[in-house]
Amino acid sequence: SDVCSSDLHRASVVIVEATAALVAERAALLQAAGFALIDVVDLAYYGASLHQLDLCFVRADLVTEKLRPDISRFDGALWRQLA
Repeated sequence: SDVCSSDLHRASVVIVEATAALVAERAALLQAAGFALIDVVDLAYYGASLHQLDLCFVRADLVTEKLRPDISRFDGALWRQLA
C-alpha cells in the first residue's frame, strides 16, 4: 500500500521495492519528500532484464559522509562484475 506523504515526516529511513519501470517515479517521490537515495540493493533479473530492485533512502538532513563509501582509494583491480 502507498504511504501517505504526511507519514513520511516521521521516517528516517525508507526502503522502496520497485519494478524497473517505476524506479524513476519512486525515486522522484522520495527525493521530493526530502530523502536522499543512498543505495540500490537486491537487484532481481528476469532473464537478462532487470525486473525489480530496492531503493534505500535516508532523510536528507541525516546524510553524512559516514553513509557514503570512501572512493578516494578506489582500486579498479578489485572491481568485478556480478554474473
